[in-house]
Amino acid sequence: MSAHPGALRRRLPHLVQQEVTPREHPRTIGWLGTTALAMGGSNQSLFLIGALVMTQGTAAVPLLIVGLLLSWAALPG
Repeated sequence: MSAHPGALRRRLPHLVQQEVTPREHPRTIGWLGTTALAMGGSNQSLFLIGALVMTQGTAAVPLLIVGLLLSWAALPG
């Protein structure tokens, strides 16, 4: 099938009744929502780190800390 919008209309005119136009995404997230999402992620990360420290006595904890520091250093700004 062709990617041209008119091709589908010519092949299946009874199924394609109206012009298909892309719509704007209905949901947007502002700065408050972004901050809340980030805080939720950091809160979950703290709980996971706490559980990992309690259960693992291996190199997993230092590797996780290094990964978190690298991700923090890679933040824009």
